[in-house]
Order: sequence, then structure tokens, then C-alpha cells
Amino acid sequence: MSSNTPTIRQELKSLRTIYGALIVGVVLFALIAIALTLNGGVKQEDPGFAQILLIVATLTALVNIPMGLSLFKRRTATISDEPLKNKIEIYRSAMIIRTAILEGNGFFFIVCYILTGATVFLIELLAIIVLMIYFFPTSSRLSKEMQHDLREL
Repeated sequence: MSSNTPTIRQELKSLRTIYGALIVGVVLFALIAIALTLNGGVKQEDPGFAQILLIVATLTALVNIPMGLSLFKRRTATISDEPLKNKIEIYRSAMIIRTAILEGNGFFFIVCYILTGATVFLIELLAIIVLMIYFFPTSSRLSKEMQHDLREL
């Protein structure tokens, strides 16, 4: 093992901590939104408004999610030629962009739910949270996406 293994492990732990915090932030905001809405909240009873928000939010997600995944792939496309320290920096940057795009869509669905009380926004939010969990930086995912030997991670 190299002498920088503890530093690498700390970097990877930091990645996981950041990612976990992003997921927890979305979930906590969703729980607050649900509590507010169940207690009367600010929801509007205009079905036309809810329909417009549903279309806008869904189209936004349908554009943003593939864009976030594409940006991640583009940023990590040449990662295999880099030393491990650089791979981690490149990966962190790409991961934050991908996750921020997912998180942004999640927050938009939550705000739409607060405004309308329509459960469909929570269902779409759940899909976002599932995607965020799917992309959690496990050792095997890091190895695959950073194109690096799992034993060194």
C-alpha cells in the first residue's frame, strides 16, 4: 500500500459524507413540506395551477437529469489516465454537479408539492431520491466510475 492511503480513504469518506448530506437535506426538506401541507400549509386549490406546475416540473426533470448524467460522463471521460489523487478531484467535481442537478429537481418537486398539495410531486421526488441513492459513491461505484482498481480504494 502506498503512503497516501489514509489520505485517499479520508477523501473517499469525505465524498460519501457530502453525498449523504445532500440526500439527507432533500429528505428533511420533504418531511418538513409534508408536515406543513398536512397542517394546512400554503397550498392553492387551483387545479390549473397544479397542472401547469406538473408539466413544468416533469419537463424540467426530463431535461435536467439526462443533462446531469451527460455532464458527469463528459467530465470523467478521460479519468482513467489520471493519477488517483487527480481522479478523486475530477470525480468529486463531476459527482457534485450530477448530484446538485438531481437535488435541484428534488427541491423543485418539493416546492411544487407545498404549493399544490398534489401527491404526484412526492412520487416524482421519490424517483429523484431513488436515483440519488443509486448513485451513492460505494466502493464498487467509485472503482467503476473512476476507472480504478477497487483494492486501492
